[in-house]
Amino acid sequence: MIQGTGNTETVSVNLESPVARQSWASGYVLGRDLKSMVDERRDWKVAVETRQFLSGIEDAFFNHSRLSEEEFSETLNELDSIVSAARTKVLKEQKVLGELFRSEFKKKKGVKTSSGGFLYKVDSPGDNDIKADSEIELTVKETLIDGTVVSDMERDGILISKKRSELPPVIQEAVGYLRNHGSLTMVVPPELAYGDNGFSPLVPPGATMVYFLSIKDVRTLVKKKVN
Repeated sequence: MIQGTGNTETVSVNLESPVARQSWASGYVLGRDLKSMVDERRDWKVAVETRQFLSGIEDAFFNHSRLSEEEFSETLNELDSIVSAARTKVLKEQKVLGELFRSEFKKKKGVKTSSGGFLYKVDSPGDNDIKADSEIELTVKETLIDGTVVSDMERDGILISKKRSELPPVIQEAVGYLRNHGSLTMVVPPELAYGDNGFSPLVPPGATMVYFLSIKDVRTLVKKKVN
């Protein structure tokens, strides 16, 4: 038996049976996705009333509409217009802010433009060269231009371990500017990151991203002999 708390009323839920737990887990996954959508819209300054939103989900589940078909259609069209305008506004703002940030970053000492189109600054070149067939262990910290952390592998105890050819294209290129134990800062335009779609709810549409990449170690793969 658990009790859910938050902005809504406390509800007792019995999760003693496997089916009950599975049903709850299914609803939780769906609810988490819906919350991401709501959080994104709130970030875009689109008003969402939680109680009414949840009521709409419940009414849909039990096939009970509180609006006529005409009212429902008009309301959805109105909402689509509001959301579209809000998203367009955020997209334009992010692109302007991103261009300004990249322009200022480009002025810093040691900043270069990669062949792929992102800006980078080698913070530490590293020591030994990395062989083409080596397995590279690295971490990446990902932030928005205002410093908001989207993900931090080192903080979360996550380590990527792959051959360079198996890494995403932008990371592949970045690794090519380093040696073992090297690190760099990358400023990546939206077209090389999350594009105009963003990544709800953490990354707004059109966002310029900042990556801090650090190579922790390199292991040379031993090729097995074929008898």
